[in-house]
Amino acid sequence: MGLRDKLRGKRVYFDANIFIYLMEGFASLAHDLNEIRDSIAHGESSICTSELTLCEVLVPAFRANNTSLLALYRQFNFGDQAGSLAKPGVVTGCSLYPVTSTE
Repeated sequence: MGLRDKLRGKRVYFDANIFIYLMEGFASLAHDLNEIRDSIAHGESSICTSELTLCEVLVPAFRANNTSLLALYRQFNFGDQAGSLAKPGVVTGCSLYPVTSTE
């Protein structure tokens, strides 16, 4: 049984790492990442996450002013319950962190 079969019919929580791997790639996990992408794309599984997780992955892209990566995250289907980037304030809040952070 492959990963795609294990995901079928499931709602799965994704943390920041899996989003980074899915969006930016991770060579040693390429096969598994493709299985996850296919499962989501074909509606076989759904994902959920939080706005905090989305901000965690977006802040580095804002810091680097990486517009292509930001566009890639905006295009990703985060699912119904997933803390959509379309929700008011999510992207704005994430974009302000690099400017206001004292790190």
